[in-house]
Amino acid sequence: MTKVASLAKLILITRIFCACNSQSPTTEHLLGKWQNTKDGGNIVLLKNNIFTASNLNSEMFHDGKLIKLKTTDGEGTWELSNEGSGWKVELRFKKLKGLEKGYHLPVNISERFGDYGLFVWKGDPDSGNRYSFEKRSD
Repeated sequence: MTKVASLAKLILITRIFCACNSQSPTTEHLLGKWQNTKDGGNIVLLKNNIFTASNLNSEMFHDGKLIKLKTTDGEGTWELSNEGSGWKVELRFKKLKGLEKGYHLPVNISERFGDYGLFVWKGDPDSGNRYSFEKRSD
């Protein structure tokens, strides 16, 4: 067998294995405190589908054009969804500092080897720039 054929077979087996082991996120996976380690922004997802958010970078909201503050705090309800473009946490802010009305923010869920992360694209998704959150155990 040629090296190319062997490599192609290995890639195919790896993709099948990874696809079989990939799991869908559940509410239990998401509950708790999520933090952006670069600037300390926090999202806390609670069991009763309530969330609080603090010190969020305003760039998360239409690239900073919607809220004129550098950071903002808020609260509201959240829901896990999958509408074909991937798993998301739908944050529905009832209160958001710097904005007089509510706001809906879909937050993407990433998964790697069973570890989940949350992120919002910064600008064009093709740029690959993300505002990311990691789950904290504290």
